[in-house]
Amino acid sequence: TNLTWKLDNNRTLTISGTGEMADGAFGWQDSCASIKQLVVADGVTSIADDAFSWCENLEEVTIADSVKSIGRDAFYACYSLKSVEPGSGLQTIGSWAFASCTDLEQFSLPAGVQSVGQGAFSGCGSLKRLYFRGAAPALGDDIFEDVTATVHYPAEGSGWDAVLQNKTQYGGTIRWRSWNPDRVLAPVDELFADVTRQHWFYDKVQYVYDNELMVGDKGLFMPNNALTRAMAVQILYANTKACGTYKAVTGQDFEDVA
Repeated sequence: TNLTWKLDNNRTLTISGTGEMADGAFGWQDSCASIKQLVVADGVTSIADDAFSWCENLEEVTIADSVKSIGRDAFYACYSLKSVEPGSGLQTIGSWAFASCTDLEQFSLPAGVQSVGQGAFSGCGSLKRLYFRGAAPALGDDIFEDVTATVHYPAEGSGWDAVLQNKTQYGGTIRWRSWNPDRVLAPVDELFADVTRQHWFYDKVQYVYDNELMVGDKGLFMPNNALTRAMAVQILYANTKACGTYKAVTGQDFEDVA
């Protein structure tokens, strides 16, 4: 009763007001196919079950820090959804909340997330990268069913050892890697002046950057430079560190390194 909605001429739906979004009939459902962008404004505290399911032309979602929960099936089958920016206050993602969002490539969860429900990202066939920032939340079964992706988790976050021990229950083909949550997450063409989306190596550069194998220098990636022996050793070290299989090394391990 304390929330309002407005769909403007730019096809942006804005939910504003204060308090929870009630489950049930939603006034924008008759215009669901017209929604391209969604803004859930500050003051709203939840996104209801099924609120935007089957909004097949929805592409971008921005969620305010005041939102604590995303309900069950909230964005189910939003086939065009590419970008979701959850606020820092998010604590709960319901079961199948983003299931079958087939265009979603990346998702970053804030540190305060405490639970992610069953099948939350199942069927997200384009999902490549998912980032956790805090302690391990309670994870439901089959979260990543029919998904092939890399899941990044903070090496210093508590509870992740138990998650990794039970990783088969989450489904999909998942590569688990530790990462530094203070890193800048961005397309590499925005980070490096010598990398564009037209380059044949664009996806490769994005991969090594996302996995902290190669990080560039002073705004350049230098993709045409020769790879030195020192660079190769650094890449191998970074890879084993991210996989949790490294040990501390000293100069004594290489006779020609002081």
